[in-house]
Amino acid sequence: GIHINIVQLSDEQYYNCLNTKNYDMILCSINLSLTPDMTTFFRDNNIANYQNDEVKSIMEEVKNTTDKNTLKEKSNLNNENLLIVKGDVETVCKKCTYAEYRGEVYPMDIQSVHHIIDEMQEDGMKVIAVAYKNINKKYIMPDDENDLILLGYLTFFDAPKKSAQEAIEQLKKLNVPIKVLTGDSERVAVSVCRRLNLDTDNVIVGEKLSELKDDELSILCEKTTIFAQLSPKQKAKIIKILQENGHTVGFLGDGMNDLHAILQSDVGISAEGATEALQEAADVILLKKDLNILEEGILEGRKVFVNMSKYIRITASSNFGNILAV
Repeated sequence: GIHINIVQLSDEQYYNCLNTKNYDMILCSINLSLTPDMTTFFRDNNIANYQNDEVKSIMEEVKNTTDKNTLKEKSNLNNENLLIVKGDVETVCKKCTYAEYRGEVYPMDIQSVHHIIDEMQEDGMKVIAVAYKNINKKYIMPDDENDLILLGYLTFFDAPKKSAQEAIEQLKKLNVPIKVLTGDSERVAVSVCRRLNLDTDNVIVGEKLSELKDDELSILCEKTTIFAQLSPKQKAKIIKILQENGHTVGFLGDGMNDLHAILQSDVGISAEGATEALQEAADVILLKKDLNILEEGILEGRKVFVNMSKYIRITASSNFGNILAV
């Protein structure tokens, strides 16, 4: 079979890149000691290097992989170079000219792809496409991502937490609007939100989001409940717009794709079991797999705010005479 080595940043490296706002820098080293000169070379050329005793792989990321919804790798197998691309189905399939089925290669038929994946996505399953092609170059360039051969799909089902629906209903009673910001496809997002009794009438995807003007986006963010197929930067942009509209925004996330949004939000909440970098960036870390704690946290926060307001009013009124005397 094909042995695939995926090259990626460690949590700490990725967090440091984001913290310094160097979003497009891709730099990683696995089992490889980097000298200062090598580090500068990799940084300036956006090249990541992977090396061990059996395989040498060099991968170039032109942009942040999460922006393009794909991850690319060049692997050496049996002295043949193989470019492997995985990611969002729509993004990967646009780059494919052929599809492989039972060892035979056929012309690409996008309708056949939709016949297979649409039903799975409507059932709430996440689908990742995998494609490849032979390549005889040392570095991967953007033009190399065309004429790929679709190999197949990876499917995942991530059911909502048992406490999610109850927690959402409690937040609604506290007049806390819920908005869903996800990198998943529109069909998957709508399927999951229906199970949670969230409004699925107003949905917008990241591609359409980037076409809107700021004033249009400001109005749309107020009306829309589900934002799908978002990049990390788009999540942070939506939160910033909500803040400019006068909202105090809390954001709950668990993956590296949520780090931009966590840093932008007024209250960043890290889910239980989230990556270490996300937990370091968050203001609140959930220690239990129970979303009902969100309601308790809001109620406690409101109590503290009311008590502080009472103290300020009492202190000001009791010293009012002294202020006039002065």
